[in-house]
Amino acid sequence: MFDKFLKYVNYDNGVKCNSIDEFLENTSGKSFLNGLYTIFKKEDIEKWNGIVGEYFSNYKGGFSVFSYDWIGKIYAIENNSKMIIMFDPEEHECYATDMDIVKFHEEIVNNTDGIFSSNYFHQWLEKNNNKIIKYGECVGFKVPLSLGGKDELDNLEEIDMDVYWTITLDINNAVKVE
Repeated sequence: MFDKFLKYVNYDNGVKCNSIDEFLENTSGKSFLNGLYTIFKKEDIEKWNGIVGEYFSNYKGGFSVFSYDWIGKIYAIENNSKMIIMFDPEEHECYATDMDIVKFHEEIVNNTDGIFSSNYFHQWLEKNNNKIIKYGECVGFKVPLSLGGKDELDNLEEIDMDVYWTITLDINNAVKVE
């Protein structure tokens, strides 16, 4: 079911993932490709469902998060359709996909750069001595784009993801009000 993805991320040594629940159980808290993509720890899912639901109130209670990427975008399963939705704190936008979790992970194998901007990630890694992003952290903008920050390597820093979500979305909400 997830064999191609597990092989692609070099995590296929005997791990059995014959269902979505088994996949999420066996990858809970695991980070892949030097921090490019991370599966939430089971114990953190409720917390992040609450955080995302607070900032994206139209979706509150209608999804369950399962992963995030290096720039803090969170991926969730929409409760009714079972399709993947992506929450972007920097743009304060939510994007629906036409993929379920299995197809999403197949697409990661086929289009890593398109989903995660992996080429930009590798540039950031090179600039930062191949530093591996730790669980619970992401790379965010020092000066948010909504405040005139530039989308460039010098404006990126590793930051606690909870802090990044809170600061970025609070700033975005304040900017929209003005």
